[in-house]
Amino acid sequence: MSRGVPMQLLAAVWRTFVLYGVILLVMRAMGKREVGHLSPFDLVVAIMIAELAAIPIEQPRISIFQGLVPILILAGLQIALAKLSLWNIRARSLISGVPSVVVARGQVVEPEMRRLNYNLNDLLAQLRDKGHFCLSEVDWAMVECSGKLSVVPKADQRPVVASDLGVSTGSERMPLALVLDGYLDRPVMRQAGVTEEQLLTKARELGGQRLSDILFAGTDRQGRLYLQLKEKRRRGM
Repeated sequence: MSRGVPMQLLAAVWRTFVLYGVILLVMRAMGKREVGHLSPFDLVVAIMIAELAAIPIEQPRISIFQGLVPILILAGLQIALAKLSLWNIRARSLISGVPSVVVARGQVVEPEMRRLNYNLNDLLAQLRDKGHFCLSEVDWAMVECSGKLSVVPKADQRPVVASDLGVSTGSERMPLALVLDGYLDRPVMRQAGVTEEQLLTKARELGGQRLSDILFAGTDRQGRLYLQLKEKRRRGM
């Protein structure tokens, strides 16, 4: 017991680290998606990978390589089908499904609701989550392949935008993060056209002394520089 338990414990730790690293790489290779945006196929693959990874950790008699093989096969299958979906529209609709319209021109589409087993309580709950507390505010609504609800409100319920007021905003730039926790992202700084001298000057205006005093620095949509000092510098320490 004195020798067996530590060895089993070390083996479990080693297997956990290896499988964690492999699954992390596998999930990165499968593509970037939010958990809530996973298609049913992606979700099934993710659940199966999690279950397969637990087996060699819980059962030391099973070789770790035996546990890795089905995980890699599943990952390869998912990537292959994702590529097929990218190239073939019919395969995409078969694998991932297609969005379903549940509200059309302000009217609930009952046949589609029944087909999806999607009741009015589900619809109203997701509408409230989108900020619409009354069905009469909605012009169109569709259930995406991930199960999320996309809503097009009626014209008189939409937020006012600059074009509605006849205001020209001009072209905008993509906001960029230049400094995170005092770390300068120099490639992004070059992309934004911001120098270290400019950052230091801005930091000194706020009471900082050096670049490492900056907690965050970035540019907005107009390319203007803004930053925040670390807490100890804001307090004058």
